[in-house]
Amino acid sequence: LAGLALGLGVLAAIAYAARHYLVAVILQLAENVKIMADGKLDIAIAATERPDEIGSLARSVGTLRDGLIRSRADTAKQADMIVASIGKGLDQLAAGNLTYRIDQPLVGAFEQLRRNFNDALQSLGKTMANVRGSTQELQGVAHDIGRAARDLADRNANQAGNLQETAAALTSLSDRVA
Repeated sequence: LAGLALGLGVLAAIAYAARHYLVAVILQLAENVKIMADGKLDIAIAATERPDEIGSLARSVGTLRDGLIRSRADTAKQADMIVASIGKGLDQLAAGNLTYRIDQPLVGAFEQLRRNFNDALQSLGKTMANVRGSTQELQGVAHDIGRAARDLADRNANQAGNLQETAAALTSLSDRVA
């Protein structure tokens, strides 16, 4: 009975040690991963100093955290670059510069946005060139119409003068006849 009690005591001590030394650490690592999954990356990873498999797992979780931190920083850097590129393009468009193009390739779906922006500016530039050409043609037509109107006015003035002279001659002739 004493041996059985001693055996149960040893088993309880082993179970407690296993729980404290293994399971609690694994549960802490699982909690660390859950916190990282929620977006909080500024946490200390438990058990990275252990030389066993649990320490290796903890170091791997730390490497994953560091990779996520770098990825988040890269994403923020790319977002800043995207906003700056598109913002500069829109500034140039607002200033009337239709020849500006975003030359720096963007990542993911933003590359399509860059292409669409450049295509839109190119199309707008062509449209404005067509409008400019049409305006110049209209200006030329208006100039021709103005010149023709001046010529017509000059001819009308000449004809009015001729009519006046003719009327005066007719009046003089009429007076002589009378």
